[in-house]
Amino acid sequence: MQNESREAISSALDKGLYGYAVELAKSHLESYPKDGIAWIEIAKAYTQLSRYDEAEAAFDKAYKHAHTMLREMIYVKRAGMYQRQGRPFDAEKCYKKAIAENPTYAGNYVFLGILAFRRGDLALAESIHRQGAACVGECADECYANLGGVLVAQQRYEEAEECFQKAIELDPNYKWAKFRLRDVKEIRKLKRSK
Repeated sequence: MQNESREAISSALDKGLYGYAVELAKSHLESYPKDGIAWIEIAKAYTQLSRYDEAEAAFDKAYKHAHTMLREMIYVKRAGMYQRQGRPFDAEKCYKKAIAENPTYAGNYVFLGILAFRRGDLALAESIHRQGAACVGECADECYANLGGVLVAQQRYEEAEECFQKAIELDPNYKWAKFRLRDVKEIRKLKRSK
């Protein structure tokens, strides 16, 4: 019964039925108040509804009740909420905590590096994406591609080209990296023609 109820909440979220997901989760949590996963789900729904105070409280309960293996996800989802609110420094703190929970997952470096890049801290963005690119597995291609983007912003085109090529090597279908590689090749061609 608990798993079926939780699956109904997840299904509602997946369909974008956020209000319905909240009501399902509230009902579920009356019976299973220590279900950390359900607290995560209701926090995600509250975030989508811009009910941030309730989302904060739900994330706190999720952290308290969820298995320690889910803490990384809690930090990432909470960071997403902070980004929606226009609170990038709070989001940054959460991404750093997610990295501390799982330093080998490149995806968290992607998120953190993008925040540094958006505020114009190119040196920090470069450092973060390099750390993520050193990870093996999922999202390393994104770290290489984002690192390439940072290097383009720094006018370091040869290094950027290498990063985009590495991203494409890791994911031959990576359209954004291919597009950015074309941009760098055009820049380098222009520079050679002068």
